[in-house]
Amino acid sequence: MSTGIWDSKGNWIEFSSGAMANLGTEFATSSRAMGFDPATIFGMLPDPDPVLRKRGEDAAILAELDGDDEVSTGIEKRTLRTQNKTNYTFNPGHAEGEEPTAQAVEICKQLERDLSALKLRDEFGEILETVFYGPTFSELMWEPHNGRFKLVGIVSKPRDWFGFNDERQPVFRSMESAEGDPLPPYKFLITRHRASFSNPYGKRLLTKCLWPVAFKRGGIEFWTKFCEKFGSAFMIAKAGKDAIERNVIAAQLVSMIQDAVAVLPPASDVELVQASGKAGDLHKAYVNHWNVTISKILTGQHLSTGQEGQGSRAASETHSAQLDALAESDQAMLVDSMNRLAQIYTRVNAGAEVFPPKFEYTEPEDYKEKAALDKELKDCGVVFKKVHFVRHYGLSEDEFFMDSSSPETAPDQGEDSAAFAAHAAESNFSAEPDEYQEAIDQLAKKLSSEATQLNEDFVSQIEKVVSQAENLEDMQIMLSELFGQSHDQNEIEELITNSMINTALAGRAAVYGENDD
Repeated sequence: MSTGIWDSKGNWIEFSSGAMANLGTEFATSSRAMGFDPATIFGMLPDPDPVLRKRGEDAAILAELDGDDEVSTGIEKRTLRTQNKTNYTFNPGHAEGEEPTAQAVEICKQLERDLSALKLRDEFGEILETVFYGPTFSELMWEPHNGRFKLVGIVSKPRDWFGFNDERQPVFRSMESAEGDPLPPYKFLITRHRASFSNPYGKRLLTKCLWPVAFKRGGIEFWTKFCEKFGSAFMIAKAGKDAIERNVIAAQLVSMIQDAVAVLPPASDVELVQASGKAGDLHKAYVNHWNVTISKILTGQHLSTGQEGQGSRAASETHSAQLDALAESDQAMLVDSMNRLAQIYTRVNAGAEVFPPKFEYTEPEDYKEKAALDKELKDCGVVFKKVHFVRHYGLSEDEFFMDSSSPETAPDQGEDSAAFAAHAAESNFSAEPDEYQEAIDQLAKKLSSEATQLNEDFVSQIEKVVSQAENLEDMQIMLSELFGQSHDQNEIEELITNSMINTALAGRAAVYGENDD
């Protein structure tokens, strides 16, 4: 049966005919390109890193750079930003707008159960080092368990065991095959940093540190020799013309430098001279220059590293944002890698029809920011109920009580009315109904219900603004717009004005009625 597609005019076009014949094949290949590398004639693609190629070395030399204090500090500072985050989870996968299926929920539970027995923190550290050393090849260890394959281990293997062939596919550098053995499916989790077709190995930050570290080590060597020569005091002695006597004095001065004891001929004039000047500062500045360069390459900042005395805290806070941006990039790389692991796990145990779980980091609740928001809302006139603190702060109802200004503890109007009526019954007031007082009471009751409705509408609008705002700044803007609207305020003013006028008129009518009597 022929394969093809229908075009917009209703004509059938077979894939094997005309321009459609090459859709399923790769056209631009490394073997046909003008920039063909002869080294790929054996099937292996050499590492295209320009620094390593010029030095004639491979990526194994990068492990030696970890001995430099500035390199090790930069790596630790950057990786720990992400590695120390423990608030992460797997959620069942599903199509957009749909609920997860029972199979998706079950495969997510199985994956979390298997990973709970592994040391994920160590594996996260291996993956994060991809940014510095190159691609990470983590072998997945499986074993049959209750009709499925259980993930029992994730082991990162040495990077120099693996490479990429001329087709940009990962291979294992085995002794049996010059072109490398293709990796079996579902057995390896591969993590790369900014990989591309021209460089499937990805970018390594430590290759940029090769020359700075080399120059720094050379500067420290010369600095050490300088300190040996000029760091200690010079012993200068004045001697006569007798050569033997001069040799004896010289030998004694050498001994004096070691143990501060010398026996000199009489009339020998010995002087201790201390080296002065700032020639040694050049070596210190030279080493500090390369320290700054290394720190900028690895962490994107340098002022907080090695900063001493005043201003170190300010410098650290100033450059924290840049380091956070790099940490977010590393975190995104880790999230992609774990999602790839979830895809492999789902394909092995459930097939391609089931949506794989999704890995994500969750930020912990910032109660300090939430409390500041509640304080601002209270200053705007919002009165919170007890359920608000139970729901949003995780408090139990028996752990706290509301003050007298809260709705729960405010006296009930019905109770006040009953108490007032009882007090009036016990007093000497006449029990006969007062038509003017009844009219005022009915007016107060009506106005109270209208005022309550206006207040509830206003509070609901504020709650809607709080729920829709994405952050504190958005909430402040939306509240200012709400308060800028005058219709609610005008309604309240009109309500108060009408109540005062009606009450005054009722009072005057009552006075006139008494005078008539």
